[in-house]
Amino acid sequence: MNFRLFKNGFILALFTSVLISACGGNGTGTGNPGDSAPDQVSDNNSKKEKDPEAGMTVVSMDNEKMTMKDGSTLEFPKPEEKKTVMFILPPGDFYLEDRSISMRLSDDGLAHANMLGMFFSKVQLGGVLASMTPYTTQTAQPVAQLQNTTVFNFNNVDYGPFLDYVYNTKLGEKFVIVEDAIKIPDLLYTLTGGRYQPAELPRDEHRTMYVVFSEARAFGQVSKVKF
Repeated sequence: MNFRLFKNGFILALFTSVLISACGGNGTGTGNPGDSAPDQVSDNNSKKEKDPEAGMTVVSMDNEKMTMKDGSTLEFPKPEEKKTVMFILPPGDFYLEDRSISMRLSDDGLAHANMLGMFFSKVQLGGVLASMTPYTTQTAQPVAQLQNTTVFNFNNVDYGPFLDYVYNTKLGEKFVIVEDAIKIPDLLYTLTGGRYQPAELPRDEHRTMYVVFSEARAFGQVSKVKF
């Protein structure tokens, strides 16, 4: 009888020991806290910290390239390639009064325009263009001033003369173009021969830019970035 109790007790103890080992050593089934949890937490943190727009957010720019937040670059065409580069931007914030456009930038819009002047200060531009509204022209003025030039206004009802100027007179140069947000899709549609027409930008979206490389009208290659 005593031998049987001893034998049963031994088997129970052995079974309990094996069970505890299989559960990670503490009988809870979660394992030791230091075994794998830190790697999992680190992996989760890296996923949370990863910026999905880092590869399209510009942090610096010079005459040869844009550098993105994730360290990648967008290289501009070399002069011998004879490709025009267009930086197409919406205007800064402007006032709306009584459902009509008062045609002038707000204080935030003016600050944004001054920021653009510095943003393009290391890029050699062939021209600074804006559609024929005061708020687009105001947005372009600081860029033009730092480039020692003036703003060239174009008619956004007919892009023909504007594109003739860009491609026939200034082919291979770089341009800042400030256009109404509601008209940017039409301009991009024209520059790509109908291959690309994005949705209209919200009025409060001022930090989106379309970069277009093109050697001729309707052959534009478009990259969308933020800054």
